[in-house]
Amino acid sequence: MLLLVSILAPSLLLLRPSYKQLVGGGGGRLPLERSVDALLQLPEQGSGLLFQDSKKAMTAQAEHERVLIEPNMNPIVERKRSRKTSAQKAAASKRSGGAKGGGFGAGRSSPMQRATELRCETMADDGVCCVPGVLTAEAAAQLRECVSDELRSAYAAVEDDPLNCKERFNVPVETMDPLRGYLLLPLRDELSVSGGVDRGPMVSALSKLLEKDSALGELFASTCGGRTAEWYDLVALRTEPGAARQPLHSDTPYQKIPGLFCAFIALQDVPFSMGSTLFVPGTHKNTKDRKAILDLASYADGRRDAALGSV
Repeated sequence: MLLLVSILAPSLLLLRPSYKQLVGGGGGRLPLERSVDALLQLPEQGSGLLFQDSKKAMTAQAEHERVLIEPNMNPIVERKRSRKTSAQKAAASKRSGGAKGGGFGAGRSSPMQRATELRCETMADDGVCCVPGVLTAEAAAQLRECVSDELRSAYAAVEDDPLNCKERFNVPVETMDPLRGYLLLPLRDELSVSGGVDRGPMVSALSKLLEKDSALGELFASTCGGRTAEWYDLVALRTEPGAARQPLHSDTPYQKIPGLFCAFIALQDVPFSMGSTLFVPGTHKNTKDRKAILDLASYADGRRDAALGSV
C-alpha cells in the first residue's frame, strides 16, 4: 500500500506493474471482512462492458511495454553529491530554483539544507528522487492499520449505496476496478472522529512528515514556495493481488512550470515481485522521447517502441 501526498512535479511518466504474489511481514492482502470481488461486480452492460474491454487492451499494451522496458530497469537510489566546479554549482542552483525555501517552519540545519539542495537538483534533472526513511516502521504500521480501517468503511459505504463510490474511490461504481485504485482519505479517520480523538494517525503522520527540518517538509517547501504552498490531497493507492499491470502513462500533461509535487510513501515493503511503481527519469521534460511515448501516432510508426527500448 502506498500513501500519496500531493502539494500544489512536472508530469513524470510512470507505471505500476502487476501485483504478482503475496509476501510475508507487512505485505499481502488487506484484512478485509468482505470479498472485493463479490462487493464490486461491474455491470455486464453499457459502460461496464466498455470499461472491461478497455482494461483488456491496456493490459495487453502494458505487457508489450514490459518486454521493452524491463531489461533497463534499476531501483531508484538516493543520489550522492559529487565535487562540482563553480560553473556546475551555478547551473545546478538555477535548475533547482535555488532551493532556498524556508520549510514548513523557519530555518534548517546545514546538513538538511545540503540534502534538500541535492534532492532539488535531482528533481530538476530526473523529475523524481528517493527520500529514504521518512516514516519509522512503527508509524508506517499504525498508518497502514488506519488506512485499512478506512478501506473497510469505504467498501461498506459502497455496498450500502453505490453512489458513495465516487466520494470514496474517486470513480463511479460502473468503472470501479476492484483490484486497483485510489482510496480518498480524510484528515481525521472515522475511528478517531467516533472516538473523540483530536489527532488521529493521519494527522499525526502528516505533522511528522511535513514538520520543520523534516526531509519531506523541506523538499516540498523548496520546490513549492514555502509556507504559501497549498496542500492538495491525501490518498492511498491500493493494489490487490491479481491486479493487472498498468501501461506507461502520465497523470498530468506537460507543464513548463510544475503545478503539483507528489510524494509516494510506502506503508509496507514493496519488493519488485509485488509490482513496484516504475518511473522514467527525465520524462518530466518535453523531450522527443516523451512526445514519442505519449503521441498516439508513434504507436504505428515504431517511434514509441524505440523510445521505450532506450529508456
